[in-house]
Amino acid sequence: MGRVAPRGHYSARRKRAAALLPLRPGHSFKLGADIRRVRFDRQTGGVFNGRYFFGAIYTSNPQAPNSGAPLADFLLGLPSLIEGEQQLDWTRLRQIYAGAFFQDDWKATRRLTVNWGLRYDLYTALVDARDRGSLFDVTAARFARPGQDGYSQGVIGGDHNNFGPPWGLAFQWRPRIVIRSGYGIYFGDSDRNASSHLHGSQIPNVPILTAPPVDALRTVTPPYTVSTPIQIAAFNPDLSTPSCDRINLQQLPFEFALHGRNTQANRRYPFINFINGLFAYDQSTATSNYNSVNFKVERRLSAGLTFLVNYSIQKTLERGVPGVIGTFTQNGGTSLPLDSFFNPAAFSAPLAVTSSTGARIQTYGNSAKRVARGPGLANWDAGLFKNTNVREGVNVQFRAEFFNLFNTPHFGLASAASPSLTFGNPAFGKLVTSAELGRQIQFGLKFVF
Repeated sequence: MGRVAPRGHYSARRKRAAALLPLRPGHSFKLGADIRRVRFDRQTGGVFNGRYFFGAIYTSNPQAPNSGAPLADFLLGLPSLIEGEQQLDWTRLRQIYAGAFFQDDWKATRRLTVNWGLRYDLYTALVDARDRGSLFDVTAARFARPGQDGYSQGVIGGDHNNFGPPWGLAFQWRPRIVIRSGYGIYFGDSDRNASSHLHGSQIPNVPILTAPPVDALRTVTPPYTVSTPIQIAAFNPDLSTPSCDRINLQQLPFEFALHGRNTQANRRYPFINFINGLFAYDQSTATSNYNSVNFKVERRLSAGLTFLVNYSIQKTLERGVPGVIGTFTQNGGTSLPLDSFFNPAAFSAPLAVTSSTGARIQTYGNSAKRVARGPGLANWDAGLFKNTNVREGVNVQFRAEFFNLFNTPHFGLASAASPSLTFGNPAFGKLVTSAELGRQIQFGLKFVF
């Protein structure tokens, strides 16, 4: 059965003010402010009467692979899984944003201009207007209710230390050559998602339908049928009983496996199934660093012909907090190790050790995170434009454009599950995908009047 698509409404009231103050010779001061009141209403949830799934469970023979049929289980009225959730009240997020800046454009000399200033951004914590739902407190191992048990209405704190000092330089080296540079630190609001802000999308405002798991090899008596009433588990803030099946702080330390304590009962929350219930710690924390150098030569000739050459060197570094999701989401947030490609012989499988119970335990490797680089990207585009003036107010433009002029191959970056990153795979260390098309040429004729 399908799911109900999320519905939301977003609005913001904004007030801005700016001023230009020529206070001192050679200086041009700017002041500005931006205030917004954000309102985000959202209704989510699955099919409100639950979802029934049917598999080849009760009609299969455990001794005969690929036996049984989901349709036959359906005709018997024996589902393999019952799940669903319903949001009792919609989420009403509210937030205040305020920002202010100061900037001075200083004409230091006849050929040098300096731009400097300071900006401050205030992102207050998002709150639910009716204090619905909860967020899970990892440290306290309980669900935090807005405005209850010592928690604030927003549960998590706001962002109050966002000071950004932008500056820039413009130097006229020659009459026709200007060198420009700039630097800045900028801040953005965190993503509004159910893991960090949408309190109303969490229990107890969204009760979870629970049902015991069914296994074709172990289940003898069906625990439920299509006639079984759907049960809503009680809300337990500390997870002392199996009230939730969706939360991976569950991973056990390596030494647990060495001493034979790698069982479900030794996990932090034994009532959360490790296979079906992922307990993941997520943060909206990341950094982005961008640097570039741009060279441009432009020459205007007669008869409407212009010659333009532009060349840029760019480098972007992005990273999230280790082990969590950040802005580095390319290829599903995985590491991107390449070197045209890399030497497979430089890697080996880590050793295995024997635990106290006699089981062979695979140890972790010692390779650094993102130990290799991807191949560089070189792209040359060219264009030829000719403007012809037919008469006053009427022009004809002919254009010839060449994309990836030299037909340079652009290899794709591998994901973590790619065969080129799977040790022991024949494709390990090989480039297996291409990310771009080859050379493309297009001609156009444009009539302007």
